[in-house]
Amino acid sequence: MMRVLLDANVIIDALLPADERPQGDKANAIRILDAVADRSIIGMITPVIFSSVIHVVKPRKVAHRKKMEDALGFLLDICEWAPVTPEHYRTAMASSFTDVEDGMEFFAAGGTSLSAVITRNVADFKDHVPVAVLTPSQFAAKHLK
Repeated sequence: MMRVLLDANVIIDALLPADERPQGDKANAIRILDAVADRSIIGMITPVIFSSVIHVVKPRKVAHRKKMEDALGFLLDICEWAPVTPEHYRTAMASSFTDVEDGMEFFAAGGTSLSAVITRNVADFKDHVPVAVLTPSQFAAKHLK
């Protein structure tokens, strides 16, 4: 089964209204999370990814808070959690990654045991990892029916 690292931007695109993320790809991000939920693929996240998602999507209005809390809880239920250690940061800092956070996420999620990284920021990963780096639309076209 495919193990994929889900970058925060993909999850945020799925959770926020499309008008709040015009640069996003909500339809394909949802398709990817649906595939994770039905266990067609294994979606990996790190505490840093989850914290980034919370920071962006957590609504300040009480009326929307419960819906988003439910969505975040569901995300925790469907994704595999990749713990982060100091060694993941050391490896990322010693690697070719210019964005240490992206490197840490890649190494914490299993590095070369991943099948792909799914992100809208392909350039942040593509020259630094020996696995496929795909946008949500590329991944959906290639791997989802």
